[in-house]
Amino acid sequence: MNYIKLINDFWKIAKYQGFGTNTIAVYFYILDYINGNDWNFKNLKINTLKIYADLDLNQKTFGEVCKQLSNSKMLFINKIQGSKFFTVDFSKEVTNEDTTKNLNIKSLLFYFFLLLFSTSVTI
Repeated sequence: MNYIKLINDFWKIAKYQGFGTNTIAVYFYILDYINGNDWNFKNLKINTLKIYADLDLNQKTFGEVCKQLSNSKMLFINKIQGSKFFTVDFSKEVTNEDTTKNLNIKSLLFYFFLLLFSTSVTI
């Protein structure tokens, strides 16, 4: 895994997904954790309760963040049944197709209004 490539890919997708601060915080928390473990994914388990405490999250918010990251195909968080731990899996390399097909309605509206107001005529 290339640390810088993962960061750059994240920001490419985030631009179109409209990630909130919790999603950004969880992604970089996990990225930092894995980097601190020398990218050794074998038997790597992350404590859910620790991430809740460190990032001031609750179970519901963390679940929403996991879903958003999985839907973006940036990072898959797999809860270990009957445990307070989870594992992670990074997805494929991000392509230009990924960034364009993942446009959400908030992003489209933002760019529409940006275009609309930037082309307004003054008399």
